[in-house]
Amino acid sequence: MYISIDQIQSSLSNLADVHPFFGMSFLAFKASRLPIGRSADIVFTRIADDILKKHYKIPNQPGYYNPFRSSTPDQRWVVPRYGSTSLQRITTDTFGDVFIHEKKSSQWGWNDNYVNILQKHLNGHLIPTFDLAVWLYRSENFGSSLSPNELITRFIDDYLISDIELDLLFDLETIKVCEKFTSDDPIPTSELLTILTRQQNAPLDEGATLKYLELKNIGPAEEMHYEPGDRLNIITGDNSLGKTFLFECAWWALTGSWSSHQVIPRLEAPDEIAPINAGITRPKDGIDHITGFYNRKNQQWRLKDKRSVMPGLIIYAKADGSYAVWDPARAKLSINTTITQSTIVMSSSEVFDGVREQGNQGTFQWICNGLIRDWVTWKNDSRYIDRYEAFIQCLADLTPSSSEPMKPGNFTRIPNDSRDIPCLRMPYGDIPILYASAGVQRIVALAYVIVWSWFEHQERSSILQTSIQDHIVLMIDEIEAHLHPRWQRVIVPAIINVMETLAPTVQIQSHISTHSPMVMVSVEPMFDNHIDRLYHLRSESRGAVLEELPFIKRGRADLWLISEVFGLNQARSVPAEQAIAEATRILLVDSPSHQEVLFINSQLVNLLAPDDEFWPQWRYFAKQNGVKN
Repeated sequence: MYISIDQIQSSLSNLADVHPFFGMSFLAFKASRLPIGRSADIVFTRIADDILKKHYKIPNQPGYYNPFRSSTPDQRWVVPRYGSTSLQRITTDTFGDVFIHEKKSSQWGWNDNYVNILQKHLNGHLIPTFDLAVWLYRSENFGSSLSPNELITRFIDDYLISDIELDLLFDLETIKVCEKFTSDDPIPTSELLTILTRQQNAPLDEGATLKYLELKNIGPAEEMHYEPGDRLNIITGDNSLGKTFLFECAWWALTGSWSSHQVIPRLEAPDEIAPINAGITRPKDGIDHITGFYNRKNQQWRLKDKRSVMPGLIIYAKADGSYAVWDPARAKLSINTTITQSTIVMSSSEVFDGVREQGNQGTFQWICNGLIRDWVTWKNDSRYIDRYEAFIQCLADLTPSSSEPMKPGNFTRIPNDSRDIPCLRMPYGDIPILYASAGVQRIVALAYVIVWSWFEHQERSSILQTSIQDHIVLMIDEIEAHLHPRWQRVIVPAIINVMETLAPTVQIQSHISTHSPMVMVSVEPMFDNHIDRLYHLRSESRGAVLEELPFIKRGRADLWLISEVFGLNQARSVPAEQAIAEATRILLVDSPSHQEVLFINSQLVNLLAPDDEFWPQWRYFAKQNGVKN
């Protein structure tokens, strides 16, 4: 049994801020049983080379791999003479106060208080023991079983780590174990090299989706752990508990940019704690583990390690009607190929009117023509017939079956606007899209952005002569916003169907937040526990708590309302609920007063429907106490 490649990659990300002295020189001296308070004859180059060859040599590679802190983190391969050059200089100069040692001599020993001095060199941090052991024993065969604690114990025994060293230098508590911790077979060198040799200018793998998201000390919850399914993920919960916040952090984890304002850690959160950890699935092999820190001095987020993968196409529909679109092909077309330049953010008005950005020469160029211009162009230009047909089909698919499908009408003009304005054909006549209801505008905008994003991605990929993405991440916040219950009852299945029709060969991961019981009813026929997830945010005294709930079919919207997903005691008005509570209380009284029963009865008459299910029980009780209904 061997340590898995997923675990090796995860642990590597936690070693990137550890000084190489602690993983190399310190272990070399410990293995040599360096005396305390006196010196002994020890050739540093020899013991350093021994530890480098044992733990940092990768087969068929000329030098050694340094997984620790580096002034050039994108160049972690060090030369074969590293032990006698840079490492010896670091040990002698930077950590000279730890030893009894005369320069240019082979006499070495620990100072009496070397552990306290080393603790100061750590600057308040601790060495991640589990992650260091994962790296050191990555090629070891552990037989029939292996646990994280056994791995740590092996390291402590092999390197004679003392109790005081464990207390002051090592972190024994933080043990982040991957879902697949072990492997039956040894990790091939070629596979190990895929996570070691990614250089700054190397092309990134593409097509990632979100595997998990962990947040600490930011937002309404002390901690959040979100582990979405491969297809549909629904997030519910009261207002101000963090649904939108969760989406914003998921966007950052996937893209490395913020779609709006960046989130800020809590003021009391220590700087050394990584508030954002995420797993990004690579289409072909494993998970890229992302760790994000917030630098309070420059108020910017930074990654602990360079990304090895970027996501596929991402479409994010926000609750206020704005959109963010991330396209990996756009990054490649940019002169400065940074991930942030792949993001296009459109306000609700820009979705209709278009988006411009300033070019290199100070001129402006259109990056999205907007729904109004594109609708006209797609309809009138035969080159775009495929886009127009896809858009019109989306409109029809997103219309409730009980309604007439949304159909395009003629173009028209409106006052003070020189553009041709598209119309929707209504039973009472054509209506300009700018005059349509908020609900209709949101559906039309969603259909447009989905179609525009997909076809623009294909256009850019064709220019670059690269493959079209086979993964899309769709995020929709408060999907029911502005929609009548009739539309709410079909919107999620309709969107899934639209995406599958538009891009039948593409894997689509959807993240949808909602406050609507009608939306929950709508997904009952399609929810699959193998690939879909239901999450709920609830409030506690310590803050919000994100929990995964089992998806249980309720059958009716009112039963979803009184489930833990929405948390209402009754699917009635608040006064009706209070009246029933008072009536239920008096039902248990042995001899209630006639006046009290009469008063409660009058309240129930005013507040409850004539066929309310509470009446049979109450009417019998009221009659027994002399009150007629």
